[in-house]
Amino acid sequence: MLKNWLQKVSTLGISGDEKYEDAKKIEFANKISCFFSVIAFFYMGVFMALKSYWLMSLLFANTMTYFICLKLNHLRRFKATNCLIIANCTVAVYLASAMIDRAANGHFFLVILIPLAAMLFNQDQQRLKWGCLVLPIAAFLCLEVTEYHFLYHVIFPEKILRLLAMSVFLITCIILYIMVNFYKDIFQHVRQTLDQAVSIYPLTEREVEIITIVIQGKKNKQIGKELFIQEATVKNHLNSIYKKLAVKSRSELMAKCLAMNTRSMK
Repeated sequence: MLKNWLQKVSTLGISGDEKYEDAKKIEFANKISCFFSVIAFFYMGVFMALKSYWLMSLLFANTMTYFICLKLNHLRRFKATNCLIIANCTVAVYLASAMIDRAANGHFFLVILIPLAAMLFNQDQQRLKWGCLVLPIAAFLCLEVTEYHFLYHVIFPEKILRLLAMSVFLITCIILYIMVNFYKDIFQHVRQTLDQAVSIYPLTEREVEIITIVIQGKKNKQIGKELFIQEATVKNHLNSIYKKLAVKSRSELMAKCLAMNTRSMK
């Protein structure tokens, strides 16, 4: 029952018309919203037991906001969802860290938000991406400049602070694992798609590498730099690829790869 519910929640907003990577990003945003809400709920229980009701109220609002993120994804407002995920977590971590102290290591969560922001946004959303990248950095610098002082301060025993610091480390490791798995799934899918192409067409390993970079929208000069080969060599490989795949241009090549990618998803 729980597994079916989680599967349903993770696919909110996915219509089936998206590219594989876009669909995985939507799924990832749903999963991270659920996971962050679980973390907030966990700490809400901890602070309730410690009778720190201000922190408990903060995390309750934080948890509710993640449910709004899921609703936004359901409405296919993906940009708004991604921005809200980063902003909500940044504000909650900043306030909780300022209220408790540096010793709890809560500010480490801000570091995780930087690669997370880079993962959630596409290449055509650079302004939103940079805005969300700057937000946790600004929050961290603000904590350092103010020396973790806030209007309201909570004093916990040293033993509690150590336990909180340990929990932050463990949760950070779990988040990193989830993020690595996200890219691992995408890379494996791309590799399987290209392996399928190799089994159908007589492509060499180098040609497969070039196709992988071409689909990222990079030019011949960039491909050459990435693979440490001359631009002229890239052109020769592309001409060979065009002949083998029976295409005449970059756009046709990308369309053919997309078609193979779609078939491999079914």
